[in-house]
Amino acid sequence: MDTPAGRSDGALAPGRGEMGYWREVHRRALRRIAKDGLGSPGRLIVYFVAQSAGAVVIWLALGRSGMPASGARLVASAAPFLALPLLYLWRLIGAPASLHRDMQARQAQSAARIEALERRIAELEAEPPPPSRDPDGIFQHGVQVGRVILPLADPARSSATFQQIVEAADFDASAEFDYRDWVLSLQGVGGDVRSRIGGTRSRSLSNVVCRIERTRAWRSS
Repeated sequence: MDTPAGRSDGALAPGRGEMGYWREVHRRALRRIAKDGLGSPGRLIVYFVAQSAGAVVIWLALGRSGMPASGARLVASAAPFLALPLLYLWRLIGAPASLHRDMQARQAQSAARIEALERRIAELEAEPPPPSRDPDGIFQHGVQVGRVILPLADPARSSATFQQIVEAADFDASAEFDYRDWVLSLQGVGGDVRSRIGGTRSRSLSNVVCRIERTRAWRSS
């Protein structure tokens, strides 16, 4: 697709692309003139009134110096009106370089975003698949910290519910955990029963509601 600044390789596209480029150069020159103080109708009126007054002063001064009313005197008197065209020409000459700098800056930003995305993709792809493990187990830091009973997962709604999580003495409910190919976070618990018999701790959670935060990179699609 053509863009005002030409193709991404810096070459001008033929036809409409080249015309679009020069239209952008023209618009950029006008914007720079506006920044120079001529960006509103009121300022333009003041500018032309000042130039007209200057032309009148030159006309009268040349007349007092003895120059007859002629084409040369008229041209000399019109000199103040050349300021705006000369300013436009100056800005027009500088516009391609400014446009090129902006294009390079946008390309650098795009390259940085692409590089960051590629790094993230590489990190996800490098994530190793887990070893064979209990499909009903929940894991934190690679260690099983519980086992679910009657799971119901709905990936389309990013939700999962369990009737119970048992054998959860070492489960950290405030941290994310792995269940099968998903990373979950706890959203709500109906009951949390803990006990200790001798030196053995036990814990079970009931009516557990979770949110599926993301899918592991090694998940089969």
